Amino acid sequence: MEFNLSESGVLPLTVKEILRGTEAEFLSLGLKYPESDGSTELRENIAQWYGATPEQVPGDQRWFRSQLHNSMGACSKKADHAAIMLPNYLQSWGLFSRLLPTRQIAFHLVERPENGKMRWTLDVAGLRRAVSRKTKLIVVTNPNNPTGSVLNQEEMSEIIRVARKGRRLVSGG
Repeated sequence: MEFNLSESGVLPLTVKEILRGTEAEFLSLGLKYPESDGSTELRENIAQWYGATPEQVPGDQRWFRSQLHNSMGACSKKADHAAIMLPNYLQSWGLFSRLLPTRQIAFHLVERPENGKMRWTLDVAGLRRAVSRKTKLIVVTNPNNPTGSVLNQEEMSEIIRVARKGRRLVSGG
């Protein structure tokens, strides 16, 4: 039947109909993570920022993990707190819970309407509750994984304000 006027839904397409002549190209794709060193453009911009060459910019996952682990070293006592943004790629949450005596306190991104569309935004009140005089580290995943959301300037500024306030609580200022 060429035209079906009685269905209330759309009939599903087959994979062959979706691919239409690109089967060979599709079937030859490798299933793997992309290069973890970042794009050439990203590495060039980072190098320019630091007065280095793109080859001097570390970018692989081993470097990321070592930097995360070094940052976590700021939290080495049972009384220390780490405020961690959720959702995120949970490596930091898992590392804290398994390797350090530190207490993890979550603050969240929440989905809210913004300019007629839904967007994952910083829950500022939750961030403020998560940070105290015991907070030694605030973990921010930006752009966020898995939501893809990018914090705006106001949200980033608020994270800095909250961090500074927590620092003043620590130093007594």
